[in-house]
Amino acid sequence: MYLFIYNPKAGVSQRNELNEFIHCLNQSKIRFDLFLTDLNYGPVEIMDEVEHTYEGYIIAGGDGTVSQMVQGLYNHKIQKPLIILPIGTANEISKNLGNVAHITDILSNLENLTERPVDLGVLNETDCFTFALTFGNFTEVTYKTPQNLKNWLGYRAYLIYGFLTFRRIHAYGLKVRIDDTLFSGSFVFGGITNSKSVGGIFHYDENDIELSDGLFEVMLIRKPKNVSQIRQILKGMMSREYDNEMFIIRQCCEVEIESDTMMSMNIDGEFAGDMSSFKATNHKEILTLMDYKGVKSDD
Repeated sequence: MYLFIYNPKAGVSQRNELNEFIHCLNQSKIRFDLFLTDLNYGPVEIMDEVEHTYEGYIIAGGDGTVSQMVQGLYNHKIQKPLIILPIGTANEISKNLGNVAHITDILSNLENLTERPVDLGVLNETDCFTFALTFGNFTEVTYKTPQNLKNWLGYRAYLIYGFLTFRRIHAYGLKVRIDDTLFSGSFVFGGITNSKSVGGIFHYDENDIELSDGLFEVMLIRKPKNVSQIRQILKGMMSREYDNEMFIIRQCCEVEIESDTMMSMNIDGEFAGDMSSFKATNHKEILTLMDYKGVKSDD
């Protein structure tokens, strides 16, 4: 028996999408309990009210919905496998699991899915992040981009909105501890991630990223002092090479940051409030996702 949670508002609505999912599960003779999310009734609330006797969990939604589902699993200390049906706009989390031609192919190939233990980030010992915790400038790109613009333009919406807000850069004086290394400086952006890409804006070489090594990738962007340094930042973002002086890239299992002003925080593409200090800890392999590598298309 599986718990299946579906977000009807995720991404661009597809006619009969839910019926197709149900049909695939029935064809595979999978028994499940179905819950639909609402504005004030998300995966966390659903997970709080059900009995956790399930052999696995299925979540259909965007990154925000998936992140809430993972939070629910973490709250109840559940490590049963989670199947993600990526029907959102960006779907950054699922991109780390492989590519599928059609979402229904995942449900039609359940026997070919393999368990993949992955690391989970925890903010201040309470809030989970599956692929990214970002702060400072650019964080608003994901949660302030209008939903209709996301639906119409998809990935391009993030780039367009990010470009329009780039001129309103604010600098933060940060004291940073990355494991046992301490330093300080003036920065405009920070990202603590466990993903190949972040918001469609920052990308790492997938050969350098391991989702279950117990380590975060940390990126900090220094405050630009002149046009030349702004160009260095933009060049790094466009070329996906962050080896110039404006970027600090590290790997670590724990990060503590203290800012001289409040910073906008973003967890897995959703606004997470304003903070002036926080600690992020990597919990190695405590989340079990189902990998798509064995999925075959019916086409």
